[in-house]
Amino acid sequence: MEKETYRERLNSPEFEEVILPIFDFFEPFIHQELKFNESEDKNYLEESVLEYYQMLVEQNIRESISVLRKKVSSEDYVAMRSFVLSLQQNTIQFLTNEKYRSRVKWKKILNSYINVSRIFLEKEKIQLLQDGFPVEGQQIVLAMSLIDPQDDNIKANDEIQNICDLFTNNPNVIVVPIHGCSTDVFRTILDRLPILNIIHLAGHTDTKTNGEVLLSFVDSNMTFKKFSNWISNRRFRCSFLNCCSTAEFVSNLDSLYSDCSILHSGQVVSSIAFDFSEHFYTVISSGGDFNAAWQAAVKNCTESPFNYLYC
Repeated sequence: MEKETYRERLNSPEFEEVILPIFDFFEPFIHQELKFNESEDKNYLEESVLEYYQMLVEQNIRESISVLRKKVSSEDYVAMRSFVLSLQQNTIQFLTNEKYRSRVKWKKILNSYINVSRIFLEKEKIQLLQDGFPVEGQQIVLAMSLIDPQDDNIKANDEIQNICDLFTNNPNVIVVPIHGCSTDVFRTILDRLPILNIIHLAGHTDTKTNGEVLLSFVDSNMTFKKFSNWISNRRFRCSFLNCCSTAEFVSNLDSLYSDCSILHSGQVVSSIAFDFSEHFYTVISSGGDFNAAWQAAVKNCTESPFNYLYC
């Protein structure tokens, strides 16, 4: 995201001073062309991690994060506190303990950063939720990408950002965006936010040799049984699981605890998934109901054969 675009959307002189130094440091890494992979030279990887360590120290990013942490330490910013704390803890571990000075921890830092930076763009809406909202007619959307931003060749994180953009000027919808979601972050969100109306997932599934389909978070895979158990005290108005083979992942619709669900059978092309999501939420952002949103998404979908399911 461009700095001026971010500043404009943040629209907060109060937070601009403390979050922009963090933005300036981390944002260039989010869409960098270089990606780690198993074939790369180990010495090069170690040199890159050391370079990131030196940059963090030289630019005093630990102190910048500490200033932001103090800023959100009051009861006025309960919703942001856990995200900033995660960024702070990951950064401190990377800087102070060689055991954690690795590419794996660096990716965790980037995931923590992108969640902090993007959720601050929604801070006013999310704070309403902590203050006792939503009011009648207001909907809460938990929109999660399950893929590391640096490894996102299916643009799942762009899909989540697009959902946020669609509702930027809609006071009746609060989007809680999570990028590169881990199982721990998912559990924290479920524990922290008392009300969630819509859950949207973008990412991958994984199929075991016995045919069981698992949901792939950034840290581990999750069975449907575990997923269902974690959400068992919820009642969603809509569950949109926009990943490959989510129809196969969901072994029992009743255990999704949702009034309606959108699933996909088999593989789905990333551009199809993005467009289907966009058409669906465009209708919701204009005040349409789920049936109308589904119909619009179907009408504009070019998938052949058509493998989305509305349950």
